[in-house]
Amino acid sequence: MDIQQLIELIEQLGDDEYVPQLCEDVAIEKYEQYEESGSKGDIDIAVAIAKQSILRTRYDDKSIACRLINLSTMLGTRYKRTGETADLEEAIQIVRQVVNLTSTDHPDRLTFLGKLRSMLKS
Repeated sequence: MDIQQLIELIEQLGDDEYVPQLCEDVAIEKYEQYEESGSKGDIDIAVAIAKQSILRTRYDDKSIACRLINLSTMLGTRYKRTGETADLEEAIQIVRQVVNLTSTDHPDRLTFLGKLRSMLKS
């Protein structure tokens, strides 16, 4: 099954409240497969499905920051494999968005700032 077929399947599920989490789970599974196989197809699918998860997550959903961070990790990994600077730039933009979404007293804010620092050094 290619990326487009997966996206079409997701679209058939409509606006079910469980679709964002299902997409996130599939994206993480494909990312883990990529880590084992090194197949560019796996990381491409992981990124595409992670984006679908975010598109289907309400902006005020408490899980949006985690999903965005996961996507940034996937994009950063793909950048390391391909050298495609657009992936790194998108990953940095996403982490900046997460930092802006989190309050200054959020328990993960320092982690997010550290991730941003690390990506900016890439």
